[in-house]
Amino acid sequence: VLSLFQSDENDILRRPGAIDHLALDVDDIESAWEEVRTAGLAPLEDAIQFLPFWENGVRFFNLLGPNGETVEFSQRL
Repeated sequence: VLSLFQSDENDILRRPGAIDHLALDVDDIESAWEEVRTAGLAPLEDAIQFLPFWENGVRFFNLLGPNGETVEFSQRL
């Protein structure tokens, strides 16, 4: 189950109407990258990124969702 809540215009800590960030774990970041690009969507980065999180790091990229929220695709290595 995934529950999402929008903030309202009285919430000074968030942008009204949009969630900030949604992360989707994928098994193959390269395939996800190709599917996104083939679908005509534009990742925010020019290439898949790496961060040294967890034991072996994580590779990821981001898109902007319909309300300006960040949608992250990530693969733990």
